[in-house]
Amino acid sequence: MSFAVTLAQLAERFGAAITDQTEITHVYHNSADVTSGSIFFALPGTITHGAKYAEMAIANGAVAIITDTDGAEMISTNIPVIKVDNPRYELAQVAKLVYGPQIADMHLWGITGTNGKTTTSYMLRVMLPQPAAAIGTTGVVTNSSREPLSRTTPEIDDLYRLLIRLRKCGIKKVVMEVSSHALVLDRVTGLEFQAVAFTNLSQDHLDFHGTMDAYLQAKARLFDTKFSKYAVVCTDSAAGVAIADLAEANGLVVSTVTTSSQSGTWWTTDTVIGIDEISAVIQPLGLKLELGMGGGFNIANALTAIAMADQVSEISPTQLKRLAELQVPGRMQTIFSNGIHAVVDYAHSPGAIAAVVAELRSSVSGKLIIVIGAGGDRDASKRPLMGSALTGADLVIVTDDNPRTEDASQIRAQIISGIDAIGVSYQEIADRRVAISAAVAAVKSSNDLVAVLGKGHEQGQQIGNEIYSFDDFAELSAAILSRASNE
Repeated sequence: MSFAVTLAQLAERFGAAITDQTEITHVYHNSADVTSGSIFFALPGTITHGAKYAEMAIANGAVAIITDTDGAEMISTNIPVIKVDNPRYELAQVAKLVYGPQIADMHLWGITGTNGKTTTSYMLRVMLPQPAAAIGTTGVVTNSSREPLSRTTPEIDDLYRLLIRLRKCGIKKVVMEVSSHALVLDRVTGLEFQAVAFTNLSQDHLDFHGTMDAYLQAKARLFDTKFSKYAVVCTDSAAGVAIADLAEANGLVVSTVTTSSQSGTWWTTDTVIGIDEISAVIQPLGLKLELGMGGGFNIANALTAIAMADQVSEISPTQLKRLAELQVPGRMQTIFSNGIHAVVDYAHSPGAIAAVVAELRSSVSGKLIIVIGAGGDRDASKRPLMGSALTGADLVIVTDDNPRTEDASQIRAQIISGIDAIGVSYQEIADRRVAISAAVAAVKSSNDLVAVLGKGHEQGQQIGNEIYSFDDFAELSAAILSRASNE
């Protein structure tokens, strides 16, 4: 049952004189979802204003509309239209009033950063007392299922309904990836977290934020006592040090993790890193860490998860065993079949690409063959940097990622300009399936390795406005099998 808040009570919050005592059972930002007795928030968007869909919301049973001045001027109706300065912020506040009491006994953890959010959230989820769920880029993950989501952090009203649904299934512990968009657009405003964490920062999403400083400031919003009293921060970068200092200045209790020194709250010793495994000793605990995935950056991810879990209860060997058994879809996901080594990873920012390539180069004695593209309708300035981040590769096959509505050949050319700058050999093959097959065909020795980067866990490829079924891991596996059957 929803919290008993009436339309009159909500109107009073906004200084509107409305006496209607209708109980508000739901709040929605999507007019198609509106049900009888609900409030519709007509939000301004980058392409269109939600007020254009007011008629549908009213037909579906909305009893009032809350929007900004521009939206109010677009709406003609007999139901109340309440004008506010920031409808996104007010959506978060009203959603908390209506839905908040239903998740009062749930515990949330929030993780932000450019790279590592998904892996860290998976790690923390398995370390928490079960049942627990993770919400993020790969969807909603529980012990029994993985359900896709349309965005990393859902809009706040959708997020509350998702949390309520998990609560009804008996899940009271939820780890969330918190995107920079979500922080700017009030998608987590009003939520309270047991702890928040920062992984790292590298160039991404500048089509939205404009500058790296604005991008960092967006991430920094999470490190405020209105969200949590506790923070875990990886200080391997200047951005991490800045976030740790900010969090401490804001009054949070801060734990730091580092892989570059022993100056943090958490670090490792005796570290050994392979293509598909890691071992180390967690300090200051002195316990053995083993992971079934490669990449030195995953030590930072594991330490961040461990530090957050340690706030719940002392870390146990059972929790570390769960980490050792964990696999994360599309994150350093390895294939070894018919004598061919291959890896699929979601790396699509310059920093992530550089980190993955450096890790693989250090472990691969033969040729390192990379398949990569870049998403369309997104930050174009990072594409040459993605190309120049491929230092250490022996062969790069530049292909399409999700070109969306952009000219795919232009996207490829921008990546190639960065590859040209570092002098690495490359081929250009637009069709991603053909590109993956070409990479597999280029393997000449069992010491070679193919890495397909950029899409990771994704199950589709968007070309124009159409989404076609496509799975890098499945395509790579099929290409290896096809080569073996033809030899």
